[in-house]
Amino acid sequence: MQQQCSRRMTGTVALPCGWFHVALYGLPAYVFAFVGLNALSASLVSDRPIMPARPRHVHTGHLSRTSWLMIAVLLCMATPTSAGWLSNNCEPNSFEAAVTALKSGRCTELEVEHTHDGSDDAIFRSFLAALKEDTSIKKLAFDDNRLNAERLDAILQTLIARNTDLYSLEITNNGMTDAHVEGLTNFLVKSSALRKLQLSRNAISDTGAAMLAQSVPPQLHELELSWNQIGDEGFGSLLQTARTTLVRELELDHNNIGDAGALMAARILAEDVGVLRELDLSVNHIGPEATTKLYDAVRPYRNFKLKLSGTHRVRPDDLNLPRMTKPTRRFNPALQWDEQQVKDFISNIHPQFKKYANAFVNQAVDGPMLMTLKDEDLLHLGVDNMLHRRRIISEIHRLVVPDEL
Repeated sequence: MQQQCSRRMTGTVALPCGWFHVALYGLPAYVFAFVGLNALSASLVSDRPIMPARPRHVHTGHLSRTSWLMIAVLLCMATPTSAGWLSNNCEPNSFEAAVTALKSGRCTELEVEHTHDGSDDAIFRSFLAALKEDTSIKKLAFDDNRLNAERLDAILQTLIARNTDLYSLEITNNGMTDAHVEGLTNFLVKSSALRKLQLSRNAISDTGAAMLAQSVPPQLHELELSWNQIGDEGFGSLLQTARTTLVRELELDHNNIGDAGALMAARILAEDVGVLRELDLSVNHIGPEATTKLYDAVRPYRNFKLKLSGTHRVRPDDLNLPRMTKPTRRFNPALQWDEQQVKDFISNIHPQFKKYANAFVNQAVDGPMLMTLKDEDLLHLGVDNMLHRRRIISEIHRLVVPDEL
């Protein structure tokens, strides 16, 4: 991860900006704290004021012992170990250091970087055991570890066996193939908290993309698959899933998507984008005609961000974009529904859904409340089938239609 000040793991302490910042900010704080405490202790022993007493007619006065004690405490709080420099974001560069970080219980985000798979099997097994037992890690990232197939599979199996879910998983530049994606899907189906999945710089093709599309968690917000080998077919599967789930960002730059995939995407996006707000198709194989179609398809959606840089150099005149587009608004008929209309809506989605309809009436779910329902809300309403919950959420999103002003 590129940051202004890189972090490195030292035991279990992540120093944010190197020893230079420790010397610049930490040492003066220690010096002032030492001086303050030394003066306080001398005053307590000798029963003399810390500062020389001033005449009573001078209103500036002097600091009391309590004031000096508070100053000393505040200075101690400003030192590196108390000011949040003991970070919960740990970035070990070996599996041995990662084990130490996991056992410390201080890390909620663990980013194992550049290990190059050089640790022996015993250390790696210790890492897997510590990861399985850990209950603190919410974000897990593996970057440029050069994991072999066996170790990558072992990590995926450990994630499935963990009792604590993740909100973010990143496996980048580790040679992940379609075979590994098949193991990953078991974790995705189980996950109920994952918000971000990043699998950039791997070797995932259309087959892996199709498997991911079928197992995307309903609560996922970001899906990044840059620098892979995904073509038109895999792109179509992912876009259909993104349009009917809660995915807001779909990153597919530096893949093998061509005109056929772009034209198909234009037709899909022209119908509805769901909650999707960003689509990155930069540096693919999309020509000028397909590029124009894509821009035309997403033009009515003001908040939609389409990235096509590096695909084909298209002049504004070629796109035939007007200087001002006709404004649109989003019309939602469900906002005027009562409980009975909500019941009818659920029943008409599919015959199997009629068994859920009465629960919406019993819980007084009207139209405005229907539009706010999430996956966990549907589970509370008795929709225990994950695919049924996903279908209901998809149909709710389709209720919002563009209305020309």
